[in-house]
Formats: sequence, C-alpha cells, structure tokens
Amino acid sequence: MQDVLTISEQTGSPAIFDNLHHEVRLPIDDTSLSDYIQASGRTWQPADGRQKIHYSQQAPGKKAGAHFETIANQPFIKFLEQLPPDQPIDIMLEVKDKN
Repeated sequence: MQDVLTISEQTGSPAIFDNLHHEVRLPIDDTSLSDYIQASGRTWQPADGRQKIHYSQQAPGKKAGAHFETIANQPFIKFLEQLPPDQPIDIMLEVKDKN
C-alpha cells in the first residue's frame, strides 16, 4: 500500500485501498489495516467525493488474488469492525456473483 500512497502523493489522484491486494502483498512494516485505510482516505479531496475502498475475498483453490464468487458474512463483518468509525467510506464489493 505504501507504493500506492507514494504514487497518489506524486499524482494527486486519490488512493483506493483494496483488502485482497493488501492480503496478497502484506506490508513489511507493522502498520495496521485501519491505518492504511485512514492514510488512503487522506488522499481524497472534497471534489473526489467520499472515499472508496475495494473489498473481496480469496477464491479457494485459485491463485493468490483471485476473487471469490461471493462474500462470506463473518470475514466481511470482521473487516467492517476494523474500519475507522469516524470516516464515511463507500465499499465496492468485487465479486463474481453480481446478484
């Protein structure tokens, strides 16, 4: 995520946090998921609208980073509990099952 934040800083484009990419390439530091979400939120300007993040789960038996067809409730709820409580965020669910 640090590389995305650096690019965002250099270009002025907002950074989008993606939980699955984060899990596939865990940072070498001990920065928490919540801290990375907050850091990406600071790259969003009022003209960009509300901060957006991407959420998906790993497809079992597929290569790392492959999206699962749906969202399992408990892991999603656990993820939601890590979100900053005072930061409004739109979550895009990246799933194969669009229904």
